[in-house]
Formats: sequence, C-alpha cells, structure tokens
Amino acid sequence: SFEGVLVPPCDIMVTGDFAIVEQNWYSPTDATPDVYSTVIPQNCFLFQPNSTYPGPIGFKGTQLPRTGNTMAGFGFFTIAGQNHREYVQVRLNSPLIPCRKYEIEFYVSLGDFQEFAIDRIGANLATTPTLMSLYGVLPLLPQVQATGPVTDVLGWTRVSGIIEADQAYEYLTIGNFFPDDSVGTTPNPTASGQPGTYGAYYFLED
Repeated sequence: SFEGVLVPPCDIMVTGDFAIVEQNWYSPTDATPDVYSTVIPQNCFLFQPNSTYPGPIGFKGTQLPRTGNTMAGFGFFTIAGQNHREYVQVRLNSPLIPCRKYEIEFYVSLGDFQEFAIDRIGANLATTPTLMSLYGVLPLLPQVQATGPVTDVLGWTRVSGIIEADQAYEYLTIGNFFPDDSVGTTPNPTASGQPGTYGAYYFLED
C-alpha cells in the first residue's frame, strides 16, 4: 500500500522520482506519478489532505490514504487527443503459478478537483517489465478492469477480478491502457478548474 517509502516525498515529482521515493514501485515510462503522505510537512505539495503549498499548480483533491500514511496518485487521462498516460509498476514477490486462480484487487479514488472521471482503469500482468521512454499508452491489455466510470471522490472504489494464470506472470502494472478515442469520460461536478486539474487523476491504494 505504498508504505515502503525510502525518501519522504515533498515537492512536485519529476521523471524518475517515483522509484526514488518508493521501495518497490516505479514508473515504467518517463511520466511522473506522485506519492502522497500525511506525515510530511504541511507546506509540501504532496502533503495530504490540506497542503499549504503556495505554488501555482492546483491540488488534485483532499483524499486521505485508505490504510497507513501513504498513497499514490497519477493521471489516467489528460487532454483528449494527446494520449498522455501515467502508470505504476511493481515486480511481484514471486511469479504466479500457471493454471492457478488469483484475485487481483486495488482501490482508486477520483481526485476531488479533477475535470472528469473515466471508465478505463485496469491492471495488467506480464512476465517481463514493460518500459517506455515516452508518456504514451503502454502496449498492454488489462486482465482486470473497472466495470464503468469511477466517479467517487469521497470514498475508495474497489477494482478487482479473478484470473486463471496462463503464464508465470511476475510484473503488475496499473493504469489506463486504451487510446483516448476508446475512453469514456464523465464530468466531475466538484472540479475546481485550477491549473493542473484537467483530465482524470486518481489516488491509488492497497
């Protein structure tokens, strides 16, 4: 649940920071997912839930971690037509055993102030890491996906599914694996319109 913090986060994160902050998770692309914490100084941009950071970038929302003190957050969709994505990836403790069934689950919460929600939130399992030095859509298909738009800005929405492993999968990637023209968007009534709050940004936990 992102509690394995190596370096406490504070400032707006840049390329490569996610792997520096987190012990096991990393970004498989040059995009910049975030790590939020309730136990860092309140004037840090990544403090939750009510940061006093004075900078020009709009806050994503006021969500608290579902468990512990730390959670991730990243953009699943930005501006239509740009196909800009952020992902997080982790190597599993051990490969899955083929022909055995597994339940995959994680929790997301739409950033309170984001422009809209989307219906393409999923997880991919693979035998090797998928890395890309761009900000685009990873060439993967999710084996587990939300059943519709995730619009809840107050609570945590569980995304889950049961799969039967057909390979010895060892890497888990979470994000939006579809191009913009295949993504359904739903306006968020609590959107703030502040800089950096365009698109669909979700907090991720557990």
